[in-house]
Amino acid sequence: MNELGDLRPSQLIYTFGVGALLDLPNTSALILGLDDWDTRYCTEIIEDRLLAALQKRLGPQIKKLNLPPISFEDLDRDPAAPAIGVPVSPFPRWLRCPVCDTLATIESGIFQLVQDRWRPDKTRYVHSSCTKGNNPTALPVRFLLACRQGHLTDFPWVEYVHDGRVPCRPSRLTLREYGAAGDVFDIQVKCLECGVDRSMGEAFDRDKFRHGCKGHHPHLRVLDPNGCNEEARPILLGASNSWFPIVMSALSIPRTTDKA
Repeated sequence: MNELGDLRPSQLIYTFGVGALLDLPNTSALILGLDDWDTRYCTEIIEDRLLAALQKRLGPQIKKLNLPPISFEDLDRDPAAPAIGVPVSPFPRWLRCPVCDTLATIESGIFQLVQDRWRPDKTRYVHSSCTKGNNPTALPVRFLLACRQGHLTDFPWVEYVHDGRVPCRPSRLTLREYGAAGDVFDIQVKCLECGVDRSMGEAFDRDKFRHGCKGHHPHLRVLDPNGCNEEARPILLGASNSWFPIVMSALSIPRTTDKA
């Protein structure tokens, strides 16, 4: 696990709870589910009335209340030791080089993770093979898919640019902005293998782009076993409608960490 930064308690409770997107200086991350939390560093909250109230509202499956994983020896901790805190995962998984416009996934190997032991907030992905710049910082794309049932997933870039045709294997994509205003109609995704391109403005036109939801819960690393009949629609990274807190409780916040 790699340390990425800090969050205030109020941020974890109201804005950056489980399943929320955390907008960092050079990347973005998703707060992972409780199954990924290291309970060895969680302190139990002894509040019988609060526990009873939550069990009455949410069910008897709630056995106890814990603080998030946190180390109380941060000042003396070895900087090279694994970070302790709320686990997150990079999301979206697609990045774009702002210099050469290369669009690819984190898993593609095109972008490399660079860390700063003393400044975790400077953690970033770089495009070391960029032909137009010297290790430029790769930024997360600002388009995602979500449905009304709360499912969230990456935008289907390869399928979208080929618009129903058989995608190139492999596909080398670019995402280029032609206007200064940042309008979606000024953004073009292009496949360098076959030369086909498509405006991102069409993604927000339901007559030109429809995509069925696959029931993805990225913060739990699972697909909904019951499936999903909703339509997945494009949303922007950082949009306020991408996450709504359901359960709120008093928590202390540790340092945020990256758990891939």
